[in-house]
Amino acid sequence: MATRVKTVQYAFPTYTSVVTNATVTNLTQITLYIPETVTAFRSVTVDVGFQDVITATGGTITEQRVGLRLGAVAYSTTAITDSITNSGEEMSIVDGPWDFTSYFTTNWSGTSKTCDLQVYFNQSTGTTLGMRNVTAIITVTYEYDDTAATQVKTAWIPLESLVGPLTTTANSNIGTSQIPQLTGAGGMLPENSVTIRDYYFVIEGNENTAATTDFTLTVNIDSGTSFAFGTQEAALNSQRYCRWIYKPTTPSLGATHNFQMWSSLATRFHHTTITLVVTYQFTLSGTSTVLNSIQLPMELTGPLGATTTADASRMSRDIFINEPGTISMQQSGFRMNWNSAATPTGLRLRAGSQAYRVYTPQSGTVAGMFGLQQRIDSGSAQGAALTLARGKNTITVDGYITVTTNQITNVSGYIILNYHSGLSPSGIGAHSHTIYYLLLAWAALLSDRTRIDNYSITLPESNYYFVGIGYIFYQIVQTASMGITFDTQCLSGEAKGGGYYDIYADAYQADNERSCSIVWMRGRDVFLRYPGDPGSDRVDIQTARNYRLFTSTTTSNGLMLTTTYNSITYTVSGNITGSNGGSVTINIFRSDTNELVYTTSRTGNGSYSFQWHDDTVALYASAYEDSNHRGRSIEATAGTSLDVMLSRPIVRSYA
Repeated sequence: MATRVKTVQYAFPTYTSVVTNATVTNLTQITLYIPETVTAFRSVTVDVGFQDVITATGGTITEQRVGLRLGAVAYSTTAITDSITNSGEEMSIVDGPWDFTSYFTTNWSGTSKTCDLQVYFNQSTGTTLGMRNVTAIITVTYEYDDTAATQVKTAWIPLESLVGPLTTTANSNIGTSQIPQLTGAGGMLPENSVTIRDYYFVIEGNENTAATTDFTLTVNIDSGTSFAFGTQEAALNSQRYCRWIYKPTTPSLGATHNFQMWSSLATRFHHTTITLVVTYQFTLSGTSTVLNSIQLPMELTGPLGATTTADASRMSRDIFINEPGTISMQQSGFRMNWNSAATPTGLRLRAGSQAYRVYTPQSGTVAGMFGLQQRIDSGSAQGAALTLARGKNTITVDGYITVTTNQITNVSGYIILNYHSGLSPSGIGAHSHTIYYLLLAWAALLSDRTRIDNYSITLPESNYYFVGIGYIFYQIVQTASMGITFDTQCLSGEAKGGGYYDIYADAYQADNERSCSIVWMRGRDVFLRYPGDPGSDRVDIQTARNYRLFTSTTTSNGLMLTTTYNSITYTVSGNITGSNGGSVTINIFRSDTNELVYTTSRTGNGSYSFQWHDDTVALYASAYEDSNHRGRSIEATAGTSLDVMLSRPIVRSYA
């Protein structure tokens, strides 16, 4: 038995009718499946999206409630009575995380349960009160035994954005065959006996309203039955960030499909992002190939570079793939969020070896962030960005605009990387996987500084390697410009011995309207990557410490922590000979970068060993006892003995 931790997600269908003001309203019931035996719930949260239908004045929210129940157990409800004041615009918000961890710990049993969610909104101002297009996603992180016969997992599959607005023509494809084949030969889900437990599309984007005429977003698959979301209220001509959840009847899994979406009015919904989320059950027996689906935070320095390729902003990161067997990239992409106050011209983005793709953003009265999603696999309009292989892979994303005015600021997002591999002997739970933890429960109370005291996470494994660490910042703000900093405490005895380390620092420009933005903060460079990491400027994420969030303007806030890690290890070992019997310091270096990756010691001659997280990059050992007893090993990958014979260096002099 190996105890592991994982995160799965389920979604409630969009409630397209108007939620009557100050009235508890139930979303459509769903069923949650967790077939493994849960040993602990580490984090269970809900985030909620909604759009007001105000037609005059603007609507202030004086109270919001979210209630959840499992089966027939009584609801657990949280109410927040701090007001979200209107700015004269319509509001569209995704807020969270709402915390239900303790409730699940007490009330979950068995392998499945029905789940109900209630929402309540009370608005004190505005004409035509109520909320429409209410959405909710539940994120469940739990510990389990990864030898369980039947297991469940969540895969995130990015579709590629259009470069401009949606068409008004019904049954218009968002690219051809962007919904991949899931099962059968060539399918994305290669595990044995796949059963779909949840299948939905997360659709996000800015309305790009250019007038006060209401409009509607409609979707379908393969020209099948169309689904129209609730009307987008446009009376106040507000450009809102919105989220919709589309839960169709699951199409045939053994074929590709067309995702189709259109607007009732032209010039709406520029480069909307669409992500297919599939939570599926499978049997461990008979599984030899595995889908690894991970999310890695990314940032591009803001403002985005201008005005030529020479000025482009760049994100570059190395990703080690440790899983065995043949590695093959599946449908993958990168997601960007940003803020701007006016229309930026000539937005261009690429990943790796791709040519730049040109997008046409549009900004007016901005009441929310913007976003897009670009694929990096061979199905992208720009072709494949890179080829994945075992070991070190480098992913780069470049972007710039062709004007120096109307900047794109506060640029953040994530990479969705999907790839097939063999099944590790360490177990399927040891593969790279992304997990979520509650950090700061949703608080509507406006604040410019928030302190989270004595926070840490717990991993069940003693050996692990962090591929990525990040934070998701939900915020509602009213300001034309704002700075954001987020940092973590350095304790005495670690790294520099005190103070704080920056995780994120940026600033943005927007309109002075009440609006919602979601910021992905990359934090991997701050934290120890693995046990024994000798990084002198890193701290341990599993040690309780304080975190600080500062915004130059008061905001409503919520935070999630997300980590991607694996627990696949290889033994690195060797023998020390030639010692004089003293203490021998042994340093291990990567041969490609000469980075120190591990330090150990022993007394006199004999063996040493440690667990490492890669067997593709050669290492070498350097050992030192004193000036007369030192040496260096050959360069070799894990599994080859890195022996060191200590001797006095030969010094030659020349006349």
